[in-house]
Amino acid sequence: MNKIIISVFLMSLFLIESSYANSFGWDNKIYDGYIKGCTAGMLDNEKKDFIAIEIDNGNPNAIFPEDEFKLSITEFCSCVAKRASESIEFKKLQKDPDLIKPIMSEAVAGGRCKPTGALGKSYGF
Repeated sequence: MNKIIISVFLMSLFLIESSYANSFGWDNKIYDGYIKGCTAGMLDNEKKDFIAIEIDNGNPNAIFPEDEFKLSITEFCSCVAKRASESIEFKKLQKDPDLIKPIMSEAVAGGRCKPTGALGKSYGF
């Protein structure tokens, strides 16, 4: 009986969260797509920065720790997407990507969604 109650409770939380996110035009496909795009873009930028820094430091053969960065970037992008889905209509964000800048700026300044892991280290956390 308790397992059923807990399952129903967890399902209702999922449905409430999904319907709330959808009120701003975000659904699971959009949310997942945003995370994938954000992760790929940031991973590429971090890799380029890493290589440039290592070359400047006389270490041109340094190996970029891609798996570590990918994990922390995915976590970061997931948090940013969650925040955006709570306050920014997806259609407006498509037209004006700068709408996400305040969320990103707060995060990299150490606020909500502050980067952790390898990404956090690259931002000095």
